[in-house]
Amino acid sequence: MESKGTRDGLFFMGFFLAASIVFAAWISTNTILQVKAQEKTIKVKGVAEKIVRADKGVWGATVRARGNDLKSAYATLNRDMNKVLVFLKESGIPEEWTGTSPVRTMTINVYDRQGRPTGDVAGYEMEQEVQVGSDKVEAIRDIAKKSSSLISQGVDLMARSPEYFCSDLTGVKNELIGQATRNARERAGQFASGSGLKVGQLNSAQQGVFQITPPDSVDVAGYGMYDTSTIEKKVRSVVTVEFTMAR
Repeated sequence: MESKGTRDGLFFMGFFLAASIVFAAWISTNTILQVKAQEKTIKVKGVAEKIVRADKGVWGATVRARGNDLKSAYATLNRDMNKVLVFLKESGIPEEWTGTSPVRTMTINVYDRQGRPTGDVAGYEMEQEVQVGSDKVEAIRDIAKKSSSLISQGVDLMARSPEYFCSDLTGVKNELIGQATRNARERAGQFASGSGLKVGQLNSAQQGVFQITPPDSVDVAGYGMYDTSTIEKKVRSVVTVEFTMAR
């Protein structure tokens, strides 16, 4: 038979054992909290921009012609395409800069008052593309401006806006990523200066999208931008960087 003293001893032993476990858990938790409190980090965005100049220009246009039959439509198109090619040559555009597409032919059908095809053919429309490309971007800009003079010669011309591209964007991007990362460290230092901390090691870095815009533009897009309308462009890089903060 178990005595009262034995029961009391077991009770107090269990009590102290439970208390020891709780105390140890508190010490462990408190230590973790203290360690985490000492692990201060800061996440900032760094920005870098650069003005670059396009080294490739492209301009294109569509020449269209109509005729009652295929022969007359093609004769008109051929005549007008020759006018375009002569215009380019006289404007100082070398032949090797120029390319043309195959001719596209479309049938012009006759429709009744209800908009239903009658099966009759009213004529044919033909069109052909001409494109000029060069690293002489000013020449591309100038020929695009002058192309409207072809309309006064009776050419059915649908001209497009010239486009300008940069061939070494990879090098520019790598340069700007480095500058943006340094800018992020400077910003982190400004935040830390008033709190008695200093910027430590880089924990992580995430590259954002590149924005390529006209020089004076403030437009941005979440998926990035590549504006081709200007010869000079502004390339903007943003990186998000996390640093360890130390005393």
